[in-house]
This record gives sequence, structure tokens and C-alpha cells, in this order.
Amino acid sequence: MVLSTDEISTVSDAEIVAAFNGGPLSVFVTHAASRAILEGLLSEADRLGIPVSVFFMDEATRLLEDASWMASLPEGTYAACDLSARSRGIETPERIVAGGQYQNAIMVHDATHVVSL
Repeated sequence: MVLSTDEISTVSDAEIVAAFNGGPLSVFVTHAASRAILEGLLSEADRLGIPVSVFFMDEATRLLEDASWMASLPEGTYAACDLSARSRGIETPERIVAGGQYQNAIMVHDATHVVSL
């Protein structure tokens, strides 16, 4: 289903939750500049009780360096491309699974909806 901008404002919280059918919102993040959008998505998902799964890759692994921000993220499944992080000298926080494309593939496979930032 594709909605116009006017139609989006008429979608109820119950309709959004029903669209996920208990499945997670999965977010594939490749740009650190997407942080504000990611925060908004995760906040709304948390408010609605929608589970989240996030995979950080490429420049988005720079977000892993902000320990207080990482600690403030809502409950969910978080993973990062170990190669992307290591190539930038970034240590993966304890909360984040350091992995590879296998973790990304699992996230996409299990997702009800996937957003790429």
C-alpha cells in the first residue's frame, strides 16, 4: 500500500501496529547523518510497542562511538558490520553484535518492514 502525504496523517496508531503483525521494524543504516531520522523511527516504534532491529554499516558505524547515545536506544536487536567498524578504528559497544552481512541478512529475513537510511 502506498499512501500520499495527506493520507499518512490519517493512519491511526492501531493501524500502524496491525501492519507490523508482531514483526519488527528493521532499519539498515549506512549514513551517520541519518541519526535524527533513526532516533525518530526508534522512538515511535518504542512508543507503539513495535520491536526493532538495526544494522549499522559503512559510515553509520561512526554512531557507535557515542556511548551515551547507544545506551539510550530502546530495547531491540542491534548489530554492526565488524569490517566497517574496524576499518574506521571503531570498537563495537557491548550492546551491539559485531558481525557481518549474515546478521544483516537475518534482520531482513525476519523483518515485517525494512527501512534503509
